[in-house]
Amino acid sequence: MALNNNLMLFYILIFFSSLLPNHLAQSPRPAPGSSPGPSSFDDIDDETDTQQPSISLPPSSSEAPSIAPSNEFDFSPSHAPSGDADPALEKICDSTDYPSLCLSTVAPYLDGETDIQSVLDVAIQAGAQFSKYGQAMAQKLAGNPGNAPQHSFVLSDCRDGFETAAENYWKAADALAEQDKGTVNSMLSAVITYIGDCQDTISTDSPLYSLTDRLINMTSNCLAISSIIN
Repeated sequence: MALNNNLMLFYILIFFSSLLPNHLAQSPRPAPGSSPGPSSFDDIDDETDTQQPSISLPPSSSEAPSIAPSNEFDFSPSHAPSGDADPALEKICDSTDYPSLCLSTVAPYLDGETDIQSVLDVAIQAGAQFSKYGQAMAQKLAGNPGNAPQHSFVLSDCRDGFETAAENYWKAADALAEQDKGTVNSMLSAVITYIGDCQDTISTDSPLYSLTDRLINMTSNCLAISSIIN
């Protein structure tokens, strides 16, 4: 009798042990330290990768505050600071051809001193950031498979122009830190040339046209601010 009971217990254990793997297979648990499987966050990351890349400045000898990411660049007059703007900054921006653009470019990112050199430093850094934004936009447009070959060639040239403009802005920032006003003005003037060349080759309804127009005006403001440095 005891033997029969042991055999019965043995068969019961075999029966339940055969069910256990199937049960576990229905809801597997990740091994310790392993990453979870795909989720909705992966879809968000994939979509983010196709959007405008974030832009950051390379190391520079100047210590200007960091500028907002590309998707926050809106330097239209409606975004300019109003009555609470620093009077010293307003006075400097009033010396430019585009005071509202000057205020919206500089005021949100100016931290500390509002002397002319500090204001110019921030304006130059903003120009470098906006140049990289234009470069990325031109790169995206040039990669459109529906473009005619000549159109893609023009857009690629504009991309190179924005890239060179950013490099010149960085050189201007370094020159400003060294009190080399001549190099500052030379680098900024070259930006207008490069971006102007791009603007001459694209139509006014191109998404790039408004960017070239904005960057030329930003650079003009930088030159105006530079001109009042003693």
